[in-house]
Amino acid sequence: MTLRFSCQASHDITLLAERLVRNLLLADANADVSFETNFALRVFSSYLSSSNIVEDESLTLGALERFLARHNPPRDLVKFQILFEKLCSTKFLENRSSILSLLEILSRRGSLVAKKPIFRSLFDFGSSKTPEELCSNRNPSGSVPSFVHIEGAGIRDSSSESTQELPERFLVRDVLYILQGIDGKDIKFTARGEDSYSLHVSDSIRTPLARLLARMCQSGKNFKELNFYIDDVTRCPEAGLVAQGMFAAVKSETAQYHRHVVSLEGMRGAEGQGLSLRQMAAWLQEPAFKLRHLVEWCRLSRGQRGGALLSLLSNFLSHGDPVVVSMAKNILLQAARPFYYMIGQWIHEGVLDDPFNEFFVCADQKIDYTDEKMWNEKYTLIKEMVPRFLVSEVALKDWQNSELYPEQLWIQRPAARPFCLDLGCEEALRGVLHRTNAITSRQLLDLLFKKFKLLSHFQVLYDCILLGSGDFAHNLLDVAFELLERPAQHLYRHSLLSCVDTALRSSVCLMDDISLECLDALLLHPLDGACGWDIFVLSYRSRCPLNIIFTAQRVEAYNRIFKFLWHFRRLDYCLKSRWALSSVYSRRNAHIDGLDPLLKFCSLQRSEMQHMVREIQYYVSFEVVQPVWRTLSVTIRNAVDLDAIILAHSNFLDSVLSRCFLRPESAGIFQLLEKISSLVLEFTYLLASTFKAIDDEVMRRRRLANQIRMKTLKNEWGMTKQDELESREMGRKFAINCVQPLERQSKELAVRWKAAMGALFSELGASKDTNLKVLSFRLDFNNYYKNEFN
Repeated sequence: MTLRFSCQASHDITLLAERLVRNLLLADANADVSFETNFALRVFSSYLSSSNIVEDESLTLGALERFLARHNPPRDLVKFQILFEKLCSTKFLENRSSILSLLEILSRRGSLVAKKPIFRSLFDFGSSKTPEELCSNRNPSGSVPSFVHIEGAGIRDSSSESTQELPERFLVRDVLYILQGIDGKDIKFTARGEDSYSLHVSDSIRTPLARLLARMCQSGKNFKELNFYIDDVTRCPEAGLVAQGMFAAVKSETAQYHRHVVSLEGMRGAEGQGLSLRQMAAWLQEPAFKLRHLVEWCRLSRGQRGGALLSLLSNFLSHGDPVVVSMAKNILLQAARPFYYMIGQWIHEGVLDDPFNEFFVCADQKIDYTDEKMWNEKYTLIKEMVPRFLVSEVALKDWQNSELYPEQLWIQRPAARPFCLDLGCEEALRGVLHRTNAITSRQLLDLLFKKFKLLSHFQVLYDCILLGSGDFAHNLLDVAFELLERPAQHLYRHSLLSCVDTALRSSVCLMDDISLECLDALLLHPLDGACGWDIFVLSYRSRCPLNIIFTAQRVEAYNRIFKFLWHFRRLDYCLKSRWALSSVYSRRNAHIDGLDPLLKFCSLQRSEMQHMVREIQYYVSFEVVQPVWRTLSVTIRNAVDLDAIILAHSNFLDSVLSRCFLRPESAGIFQLLEKISSLVLEFTYLLASTFKAIDDEVMRRRRLANQIRMKTLKNEWGMTKQDELESREMGRKFAINCVQPLERQSKELAVRWKAAMGALFSELGASKDTNLKVLSFRLDFNNYYKNEFN
């Protein structure tokens, strides 16, 4: 097929070739390089190819990256990777492996360009020689791979005549030594770096023969490098069990190679005439091919361990050559044996046997088994260490679930093994993992439900902390009301614990002494002027192993919910007690001037407040806590593992906190409720002061009545005109100094109450939650506040 180019394309190629020639020759911009450019175009359009170009793109890319990492700063490697990605994204470029090989050759020779242009012998300015003559006069070492270094006469062209040439049988002898990593008599290894070697040939040889020697001796270099890697891993056990298994398999492969070399030695014969170099090259093709891949794999595996190393080896299973796939599979199975043993120990015994940090589960030794963080933080799944052939959506979920049963901490007997694990069988491993998780989960849940009575602990939390048991809350209020009215400095924990114990024993929520053991009375840090109501919190004491469910963070959430519910219980209790006193005072003291209107106004105001408090209580208890609690109870009873219980419990607390206005997004409504609560407490204190003033007035009038009776018994006037005037003056002063100020304060408080309720209705109406809109409707079911605001 003939390729046809347009004039413009031909012109562009010519310009590019000219730029390449100028850069290689370090020529000035005015120098004439037309002859060299034409020669370069002829070379580009020919079918000639270098024997050193590696067709495998990944191998060439790896060699370039290693060269850049060793000789250049890290930013150059990153820049190269970015440029290579752009090269891969280009659709009209082909033969990327050839391009990468050219870049590799230029990178290795580029450092010599400034000192000694390597193409000066090929492109000689001012030379009148033909291209064929130029080609015949170039440096012979350029035609031989850089692995071979020539001493003495060097490499001769095949057309030249020389009588000093090594016999082939001597070369065969030395090559057999070189293939085993041993120096021969005429061909020897010379170290050129940490992991690089060159060959020194003591006599001149022809160029084709030098190329053949270089290809065969490359296997010796690879064999020597493999032995170096094997010895390095053997001397360093910290490399890990997986690496040791891998290099044990590599050692078996090198043993097969060595047996192949021994067979070549037998074919050579005693006199060395039974094997030629070309026959040896033919016999070495497959072993050399395997060695080349083994060396590349060993280079890539340096710095890798455990599951990451297995993932790297599993990549070679997708190679197109069946020989490479078979070799990679054998090495992978040998390397995976210790890893599968760790998996079996972890699954069946719950033991993390990982002395070299190769497993994908990492343990934090700082976390004790009694710590609440043990369940979620002691064992961590490292996804990068999970072998790629085990990773899938289902398998990753199973591995994460397997973390939940470390060392069978509370399981009395280990889970039984369904069957022995078959190495290399992913589906069997996944089935074993799934069944073991199910068995262990069931055992753990049975232990929590039966021995540690998990459901009873949840019921205590609902009855006492969430005030789901009305008799307990009422009894606690009766017993601790006077104690909590004291200043915070005069309140003691043992007194409150005694009140809690009394309330529990007189209620129906006492369950096998669990309530007495788990409930605790906390006293918060008191502020100036705080009373017992401000610092008292009924809390829950979590113990191992239930502390992994009732963590300190979740107990703190329960404390916040209790404080919110307890506050409204207090408001309702205070309003009910004031209502009873108000009824008594209204009946007994109706004869006092100006008192009846005040008590009627206070009664109406108290009814408004009690309606609001009870509606909030009803909303929180029966529309927030109870439905979510019912869902939690069903989830706990139907849970298949402990993680489901922990998740349901967290969702329960999140729902209650958010719907009880205890989240930052509900801060506006919560502040309004706090303001309304303070108005209710202020109103109860105002009623208390009103009742005290009434009591003082009643006592004054009783003393006056006793004086009149005593005077009457002495046959004296009970009241003189002066006494009557003084009595009336005292009644007038009571009306002015007590009744009128109390009435004025009540009306001012009512105005603030209506303003606060108006702001609350605005917040509830603006909410997107349907339940809050229903709450707003129930608070103003007869449009009383709506009419007031309009």
